[in-house]
Amino acid sequence: LDLSFAAARAGQLVLAVAAFGLAVAGLRAGARALAVTAGAVGVAGAVGAGLLALATEAATYTAFGLLVVVFVALAVALDRQEGVAPPVVSAAACAAVACAVVPLASLGSSLGLAVYEAAVPLLAVPAVTVLVGARLKGHPVAVPVEVTGAAAGVVAVAMAVDDARFLALVLALCGVLAAGTALRPERRPLAGYLATGLFVLAAWVRLAVSGVSAPEAYTLPVTVPALVVGVLRRRRD
Repeated sequence: LDLSFAAARAGQLVLAVAAFGLAVAGLRAGARALAVTAGAVGVAGAVGAGLLALATEAATYTAFGLLVVVFVALAVALDRQEGVAPPVVSAAACAAVACAVVPLASLGSSLGLAVYEAAVPLLAVPAVTVLVGARLKGHPVAVPVEVTGAAAGVVAVAMAVDDARFLALVLALCGVLAAGTALRPERRPLAGYLATGLFVLAAWVRLAVSGVSAPEAYTLPVTVPALVVGVLRRRRD
C-alpha cells in the first residue's frame, strides 16, 4: 500500500513536470493548442500531486518543495518565450509562492509548535516576495507575486490571533516587511501607510498584553520628533 501511494504521488509529479515541459516546447514550436492542452494537464497533475502529498509530512515537504522549483522554472521559461501573456507568467509565479506556503505552514506541526508559534516561520514567504519584488521592479509579475506574498502574511496574522504576544510580534514583523517595501519609490505611498498601520496595531496589542490601557505623556518626546521627521521627509519626496 505504501509503495502504491508513493508510486501514485511520484506519477502525478512526473506527469506535471512532463506536461509543463511539453507546454513550453509547444510554445516554442508555435503549437499553441498543444501548449494550452499540456498546460492544463500539468496544472491538473500538480493539483493532484499536492493533494496526495498532504497525507504525510515527508510527502508534503518533498512534493511542495519540488512544485516550487517547477513553477519557478515554468515562470522563467514562459517569461522568456515571446507571445506569452503576462497573466500566464504571473499565474505560474504566484503558484510557486502558494506552494511555498504549505510546507512552511506545516513546519510548526512537525516541530511540535502551536499554531500561533508557526505563524513566524510562515513570514519567510512574504519576506522572499518583498526581495523578489524589489529585484523585478517594473516587471508585470512583480505586483502579483508581492500580493500573493502579502496574502501569506495575512494567513500568518490569522494564525497568531490566539496569542496576543505572538500577534504583536507577527504584526511588527509584517510592519518591517511593509516598511522595507516602502523604500521603493513606486511602492512608497501604499506600503508606507500599511507599515504605519501595522506598527500601530502591534504597539497597541503589546500595550494591551502589558496591561497598559492608555499611552502616557512620556511617549511624546520620542513620537513627536519622529512624526516631524516623517513629515519633512515626505515633503522632500
